[in-house]
Amino acid sequence: MANEELNERFLTRREVAEKFRVNESTVYRWRQKGIIKAYGIQGRVLYKQSEIQKQLIEL
Repeated sequence: MANEELNERFLTRREVAEKFRVNESTVYRWRQKGIIKAYGIQGRVLYKQSEIQKQLIEL
């Protein structure tokens, strides 16, 4: 496992919604459609910050 992966920061749905300036339900729909990828960690749904940053750039 690369050192970068060990230092990866994960965001909550609320934090992702704030970055995109959308409602949390929009983030949920994006996840359902496969627009953004979510990870289940200790019973929580989280998003990798690096992947969210990439989406911000692509938009």
